[in-house]
Amino acid sequence: MYRLLLDTNVLLDFMVPERPESNAAVEVIRRCANGTDTGCVCAGSLKDAYYVACKYLGEQAARDFVRAFLDALNVIALDEATCRIAASSDEPDFEDAIIRATAENMRANLILTRDERAYERSAVRAITPQRFVDLFC
Repeated sequence: MYRLLLDTNVLLDFMVPERPESNAAVEVIRRCANGTDTGCVCAGSLKDAYYVACKYLGEQAARDFVRAFLDALNVIALDEATCRIAASSDEPDFEDAIIRATAENMRANLILTRDERAYERSAVRAITPQRFVDLFC
């Protein structure tokens, strides 16, 4: 069983079948929902995914996706300590720094993201959902 932190782009891939790694995102979240792996998401990522889904898919669909994520994933709270770690990190992008700090704090095995390069400095390895599926499913 892997302890995974899912980046916002994985949530978006799950919601929109036309996105590049949609099938892999669906497989990863399915594994988390059935208990094969433990999937986690930052509260901020859930909020950001909701915002994008609302804009493109409508408010009802966005809420349905949020409920599905809440059923399948553990939501990790964003607190002041994590924000301070992120603000003091060597990550050039604050949002990526929050994901990195959260993954390190929760002792995740992997960060799943389509932007692997964003987490090159992280103590937690980042791979794409497709790579995860190829390696572990």
